[in-house]
Amino acid sequence: MSKGADCKITNNTDDGSTTVLDADRDGVADADDSCAGSSEGDAVDDEGCSNSQKAVMSDYDFNFLNISAPPYDGTIFITGDLITPQDTSVFDSISYIGTGLRTMFDRRNGGSWITIEPHIFPATFLDGPNIEIQINSEFTLEEAQIEAEKYAFLVGQLAFSLRKDVEKMWIHKGVEGYGGGNNNILIHTGMTASYEQHETGDITEETLIHELAHTSIDAYCYNHSDWLDAVEDDEGRFISTYALDYPIREDIAELFPLYIAVKYFPERLDQAVIDNTLSTSLNRILYFDQQDYNMTLYQ
Repeated sequence: MSKGADCKITNNTDDGSTTVLDADRDGVADADDSCAGSSEGDAVDDEGCSNSQKAVMSDYDFNFLNISAPPYDGTIFITGDLITPQDTSVFDSISYIGTGLRTMFDRRNGGSWITIEPHIFPATFLDGPNIEIQINSEFTLEEAQIEAEKYAFLVGQLAFSLRKDVEKMWIHKGVEGYGGGNNNILIHTGMTASYEQHETGDITEETLIHELAHTSIDAYCYNHSDWLDAVEDDEGRFISTYALDYPIREDIAELFPLYIAVKYFPERLDQAVIDNTLSTSLNRILYFDQQDYNMTLYQ
């Protein structure tokens, strides 16, 4: 947020009253100013720090850019190298318990809830929680077994805090978008085939991070006062057009894959991506840093 720059820098006035000292004229009293020497005219936060000063003070190595428009349309398409097939998975095992009546969401034909008897595979993970994988019976049992193992391994490559609220995974055929939220993950395998062949690499994992952020992160952040302050301190900047268009639905999910990358795998990103991410979203990133996320898988 921008502070005024009209405070006096002496403590005596003509009428003998006392004024607050503000040597750098950023609107934050020296006693409360964590960033002395702000450039005149710079917008600062409640602690007197501009974005460029916080860039220097943070643990992130980046160049602050004055970005007004979102640098990307959507973040899952930037690179397929945020999480790689060689990275560790905490997937432990699956078992097959037959078919059973379940209600699932299917995006095909405009999207609808369907009640069918899918193949059911409980999946276990070394650090928990377990997930029930429900696979549409349009797959044969042999096909369903392959799909269950494939996606359980991929989800097991994602940190505990992304998986903690996931109870069920729905898997269908069809070229439709993934989905997340309400303790579920929705996958259409035809879309996976497209993600695996994307021009920037296999973006399946990046998409899963996006969807699991909807499932396990969103509900704890969007109405949190510290999150709202972080968004305000980022001064109307967004990492993507998708986040800008849907700020209370997609902002977190769009940013979270890049948060994981700049925090744990910066060597996997071009410096331009790091600069764009932190120049638009530094305060949001610092907000994530302050949360008690279990990311030990990446440490």
